Amino acid sequence: MTKNGIPLDIPGQRKKTTKVQVVQKPRNDYNKYNTFATMSGFENRCYVTAIVPTMHPEFKVLKKQGYRVLEVWDKRKGKEEVG
Repeated sequence: MTKNGIPLDIPGQRKKTTKVQVVQKPRNDYNKYNTFATMSGFENRCYVTAIVPTMHPEFKVLKKQGYRVLEVWDKRKGKEEVG
C-alpha cells in the first residue's frame, strides 16, 4: 500500500522471518583465569581484536605473532589501563 507514491510500513503486512540469536560462549578453559588482556593485531590483512587470559599459552603465541596489548584487566575488579 502506498500513499502519494511512498510505501507505508505496516508491521502486520511484513513477511515473517525466523529470529536469529547470536551467542558467544566463553571457552571452557578460560573460566579458570581471572586476568585477561585485550590484544589487537592483523591477520590476513584484517584488523583483529582478541581477549585472552594473560597466563594462557595462547597469549604468548599472539605476542610472537605481533599482537599489541591494549589493556590488562581483572574480571573480578574491572579494567586497569596499561600504558
